Amino acid sequence: MLSEAGRSFSFASGNSYINRLANLLIDKGLSMGARVAILGENSADHIMLLFAAGQLGVVMVPLNYRLAVDELEYIINDAATSLLLVTDDESLKKAEKLAARIAGIEIFTNFKSTCNSWDAALSTCADTPIATRESLVPDSAILQLYTSGTTGRPKGVMLSHNNLLSLRVQNFAGLLHKPGYGTRDLIIAPLFHVGGLATAIIALLGGGAVVLHRVFNPVSVADALERDGITAVFMVPAMIQALINQVADIRQRDFSRLKCITYGAAPISPGLLSEALEVFDCEFVQYFGQTETCGGVLSLTWPDHQKALSGQPGLLLSCGRAMAGVSIKVTDEQGNELPIGETGELTIKSDTNMLAYWRLPEATRQTLHNGWVHTGDAGYVDTEGYVFLRDRIKDMVISGGENIYPAEVEKVLGGHPAILEVAIIGIPDKKFGEALLAVVALKQGASLTADELLEFCREKIAGYKIPRQLKVVDALPRNASGKILKTVLRDPYWAGTGRNIG
Repeated sequence: MLSEAGRSFSFASGNSYINRLANLLIDKGLSMGARVAILGENSADHIMLLFAAGQLGVVMVPLNYRLAVDELEYIINDAATSLLLVTDDESLKKAEKLAARIAGIEIFTNFKSTCNSWDAALSTCADTPIATRESLVPDSAILQLYTSGTTGRPKGVMLSHNNLLSLRVQNFAGLLHKPGYGTRDLIIAPLFHVGGLATAIIALLGGGAVVLHRVFNPVSVADALERDGITAVFMVPAMIQALINQVADIRQRDFSRLKCITYGAAPISPGLLSEALEVFDCEFVQYFGQTETCGGVLSLTWPDHQKALSGQPGLLLSCGRAMAGVSIKVTDEQGNELPIGETGELTIKSDTNMLAYWRLPEATRQTLHNGWVHTGDAGYVDTEGYVFLRDRIKDMVISGGENIYPAEVEKVLGGHPAILEVAIIGIPDKKFGEALLAVVALKQGASLTADELLEFCREKIAGYKIPRQLKVVDALPRNASGKILKTVLRDPYWAGTGRNIG
């Protein structure tokens, strides 16, 4: 059923482990609506904790281990959790700092005997199922994933039991190679993201096997694809590129068991697709979705990729068509549906749409209208139903599959003593799709280098949010009302690309 380095669970032994976990959560005083957090690299405990929490109506909060301690502190306080499971040494260092800041939080590890031991605690718990809770309904929350916020604070996206089950149905309806007996999915995307976690859940609910890697390592992935009987894997295009560029003998490997590579977060270039087909000789499928839609709701199928390779390369710029059970429309600023070919905001209606943002009713109203998720992506639908994105209405950058909201970064950089004003924009990047550029105006007599900026940010925000490129200007362009004109800053970098996103 589920394996990682040094650990393996069958469906039977996994069920026993999950029952023990559920009983431990009860022993720790968690009940319906409470939150339990997990911090660290991918582990089987991410999956087991989700299923255990689901039995109780408890909500699992997977934390991004790349975040700085300040960022993690905000999320833990926002989620109001008192129990934290840590899965690796580096994350434990952060957790120890968090324990000194957050009163009453209890920390467990599954790897160090000097701390509260998760395994020791589980050994005292019964492996019998808990009594069914009558008040637990399909629309009860089971998962809370935090996304970067447009105003500089992350938002907790609440997903339900029904969301996850609906995601499984949508995917099974469209997948040519459905997870089941004999299939093996490799999970290398982080489990604090919906892409990694949803892929694992879909495979397990289908009865397939899941192989977890703690982090992405190109050589380890190539080894697993060749030796572990992997039939499917989800990656972002930057990972595919890294495999091809960094594994010296990649073209001599035997990947004959691999049936499908799914990818998301960015389109794939015709050159990379051709190279990847030559190396892996399998089917490719692109998914488009958001945390707010519980993962993929649009799909660019393998037949679509074949069309692209047979004379329609422009199709690779599409993020696909609506999956089974999904409705889409493109709307203007007043919410009116626009005709085919006209650009507006992409909106999604699906049984996978989130319940709400945790404790943010106004933000929920702005995103979720009458069952439709407003994605913040500007695009159009063609006559065949393919969606093409052109820009983002929400001020967001996607770099290497990570969503980054400039407001969050600008808030940090605004505290630098040399900076008068700052704007963060996304510019094209061959490796990551988009990269961050900090455009700054400095205070009189001040100076600043990219390295100094990096050092200033290092302890304040996650590494992937730190701009590696810096441009110093006399003043930032503004409109008559004083708003910074980011389009003016971005346009020179995106000229000739046909779109303003990577």
